[in-house]
Amino acid sequence: MKNRLWGGRFKKEQNPLFMKFQSSLNFDLRLYSYDIIGSKAYASELCKKGVLSEKECKTIIKALDEIKQELDRGKHKNRELEDIHTLIEVLLIEKIGETAKKIHTGRSRNDQVMVDIKLYLLDEMINLKQNICSLIKTLVAKSKKYLSLPFPSYTHLQPAQPVLFSHYLLYIANTMLRDGLRVKRCFLELSSCPLGTGAISGNAFSINRERLAKSLNFLSVTQNSIDTVTNRDDLLDVLYAIAVIGVHLSRVAEDLIIFSSKEFDIVEIKEEFKTGSSLMPQKRNPDLLELIRGKSARFISNLNRLMIVLKALPSGYQKDLQEDKEALFDSIDQIKIILNLFTQLIQGLKINEKRAREILEKGQMTATDLADYFVLKGIPFREAHRRSGEIIQKLEENDLDISTVDIKILKKIDSVIEDDVEKFIRIEGSINRRNVTGGTSIQAVKKTIRYLEKQLNKF
Repeated sequence: MKNRLWGGRFKKEQNPLFMKFQSSLNFDLRLYSYDIIGSKAYASELCKKGVLSEKECKTIIKALDEIKQELDRGKHKNRELEDIHTLIEVLLIEKIGETAKKIHTGRSRNDQVMVDIKLYLLDEMINLKQNICSLIKTLVAKSKKYLSLPFPSYTHLQPAQPVLFSHYLLYIANTMLRDGLRVKRCFLELSSCPLGTGAISGNAFSINRERLAKSLNFLSVTQNSIDTVTNRDDLLDVLYAIAVIGVHLSRVAEDLIIFSSKEFDIVEIKEEFKTGSSLMPQKRNPDLLELIRGKSARFISNLNRLMIVLKALPSGYQKDLQEDKEALFDSIDQIKIILNLFTQLIQGLKINEKRAREILEKGQMTATDLADYFVLKGIPFREAHRRSGEIIQKLEENDLDISTVDIKILKKIDSVIEDDVEKFIRIEGSINRRNVTGGTSIQAVKKTIRYLEKQLNKF
């Protein structure tokens, strides 16, 4: 392969198929702007150490800026070279000749690739955090709109207890808040500069790594050169954070697929997020949600893929580590699209209030409240639980629901029951009794909204 930067030790050209096989340019090309940023900073540091003259440094920086402009316009992207670092150095040599060959003094692609990846990920973590914030804000706004709307909740996919739909939306918002905090931690972990550690043993030209880090807006420098070129923990953290977001959204997608089915018919998803059937004319399928559910497997696989690559590697850089990028780029690209689309889906989500009420009034969902009522009448909870279960059994035999039954009927079944049971067993009464932090009462939901808004202000 022509224009390779490491050929002095070799007498023969590499096998063309092997060189094509080992090239990463087709996917690490996206790092070009970060490679140029790092190269400009490194050139300035070499100048301060006398390796480059001021004139040479200015020439290099000017040429790097020109290369970036050319790459921005789509030029040079079909060159048959080993990687993005080689491409930029070859282009630099083509532009300014021998002076360009000084840029790599003391620097290895091992620390170069890590500074590129970290700069890229720092930007992407900001973008990802903003996407998560947008989704949380949308969920909070939607919860305010449906603040007092009762909604059925489920455990084991069986009717459980009444909640507010706003409470359900804030469940999603809280998972997203944790995801945002996880991404924020990734940002902090990425903020140590690897540049200046060389191939494995450090830089021999006494460059000021702290100054170099500051020029690149890193908060600190890495503390061990072997660890620097070996470490991919930051990438694992990012892939893990994305995988968790994917799992969270997959679970919500499953909820919404179920809730929007004809059998449930509680929520309505806008048609723009559905597709039809090539055979069955009546079909409107929730494909966006199904793809979100499906792509969670992709995120988990990408995390596992890098962990499997790393698990048996010795210390130092190994070519296996080239396999860190495709999985990383894929997860980042996909999760940004998903968060954007899911935010739009939530914005357009509608609730079938009549159907929600029908389900609430047919699932014996306030049975626990009846048990609570007995407890407040002095009956131990286990006995109260048993008595409530027996009452529910009798009601179901007569096609009655505890949330709507005439109190007179309950009083005939159990002599302990009095008129005051009504504020326990009606839907709204059940909801508003749960007035604790994290509960589903209107006041508790308002408190959660204030909490989320406060947390968003810290982002």
